Amino acid sequence: MYTKKERGAPMWREQARLSLPGRQEKPNEDGAVVRIEGERALFAVLDGVSSIDGSVDGYKVDGTFVPGGCWAMRQVQQHLEMVPLADIADAFNAVCGADEALERAFDGRGVNHEVRWRLPAVAGIVVVTDAAEQTFTWAQVADGMLMHERPDGVRFALENHMREVDAATLEVFRACDGRRDDERVKAKLREQYERRNTAGSYPVLDGAVNRDLVRSGCVPLAEVKRFALWSDGLQTVADAPHDVGTAILTGGLDAWYRAVVAREEADSTFMNPLRYNNDDKSGLIIERA
Repeated sequence: MYTKKERGAPMWREQARLSLPGRQEKPNEDGAVVRIEGERALFAVLDGVSSIDGSVDGYKVDGTFVPGGCWAMRQVQQHLEMVPLADIADAFNAVCGADEALERAFDGRGVNHEVRWRLPAVAGIVVVTDAAEQTFTWAQVADGMLMHERPDGVRFALENHMREVDAATLEVFRACDGRRDDERVKAKLREQYERRNTAGSYPVLDGAVNRDLVRSGCVPLAEVKRFALWSDGLQTVADAPHDVGTAILTGGLDAWYRAVVAREEADSTFMNPLRYNNDDKSGLIIERA
């Protein structure tokens, strides 16, 4: 059983961090946040998603073009890095505040909000811990993933609620012989983008997140020895989240990353049950200090 840390003493330390683009010719739209400030802490792994048809797919920042998914991820990342932790009640509150910050950023760009599915968006997983309250809270947006390990070694992983969505897209992709520019693939992606944040679908941060769809929870802090967060690029459609989290916590992020890349390189057509677009890859491992 873990006891409360001395006031002001850090409870966590970062064991490992990884964030790399899925393909060399594209920028990394993933990001991570690690804030350990005395009795409170915030951690996040974020995955930017560019608009499907390119209508709002990039912005100039200091004269440099930034893809929409990367830009949106940075807005959420900057908010989570700067917001006072004392102002955040829990992980769900952090996610909602980040979504509001993204909406303000869209307003600053004069973006048309009427067709939400055309906007870039952000998926992710956020954890907020509080030593005074002895809580470990989490909030999952789309396919951000989390596994935590108890002091007795038992591990718990969130489910990948995007698995059916990804599998449906992959089925169409295979039927098109792996051609990303096939109209059937584009139509399937558009269908999925149009459904986001609607009842019975999945949430993304796009300035109007459906809060009813954001999955969140709370674990007694004493039951968490260490934990891992990771983005969908480190998980295949067929992989069980518990298996992925266990591999990351036992073998390390680098080893799991190399294993995923090796599987991708073994199938240059991407027809195996991996993320069909060879997505960006990010992860964190955080342990007790």
